[in-house]
Amino acid sequence: MKKLLVLIAFLSAPVFAENWDREQFNFKLQTKDSFGNNVSWRYRHYFGDSDKTHHQLGYKYDNWDFSYQYIEKKGRPEHRPRISVKLFQQENGFYFRPRVEYRDIEGKKEKRTNYFRVLTTLGYKGDFKCNTDLVCVAPQVHFSPRFAFSKNGVSNGDFEDIQTDIMLNVKFGKKFTIRPGVRYIVDDEFNTDKLYATLQLSVKF
Repeated sequence: MKKLLVLIAFLSAPVFAENWDREQFNFKLQTKDSFGNNVSWRYRHYFGDSDKTHHQLGYKYDNWDFSYQYIEKKGRPEHRPRISVKLFQQENGFYFRPRVEYRDIEGKKEKRTNYFRVLTTLGYKGDFKCNTDLVCVAPQVHFSPRFAFSKNGVSNGDFEDIQTDIMLNVKFGKKFTIRPGVRYIVDDEFNTDKLYATLQLSVKF
C-alpha cells in the first residue's frame, strides 16, 4: 500500500515547465500549553505570480486539530476556521485525516463567497532515519481530494480538485525542522491546475 500511494503521488505530478510560476514559503513556531497540547502559529507567503499571505493559529488536542487562517489575496481578506481529525494511523505510517473548513472570502464590490470545504486526506509519513545524532530525515505524502458544500451554483459534495503534497522532513536536533516539497493540484476534470515548490521552516520552543 505504501508503494501504491507514493506511485499515485508521483504519477500525479508531471513536470510541465509553465507551471513552476510560484513558490510557497512557510515559517512555523510551535510550543506546548500547560496541558501538554501543541499550540502553533504559521506564516505563509507566496512568491511569483501569486500575491497571497496566510497567518494561521493552531491548537492540537489528542487526534484533533483546530485552526484559524487569515488570508489576504490581492488586498482581499479571507477568514478560514478549520477542524481536522486523524481517524486512524497504521504502524507503517499511513493515516486518514479528513478536514472541514469554512471559507468566508471578501470579493469585489462588497460581494462575498461563503461555503464549506471538506478534504479527505490520505497521508503517509515515514519514520525518521538519522545519519548522525543531529540530522534525521523522513518522507511525507498527502493526497487530498476536496469537495464543496453550501456553495452557490454547485451541488453539495461537488468535487473541486485534488491537492497532492510530496515532502521531505529534515530534522536538526529536537527543535528545528526544514521541510522542502512540491505541491501539485489538478482541477475537477483532472487537468493540471498548479504545480510549485514549497518550503517550511519549523521551530519548537
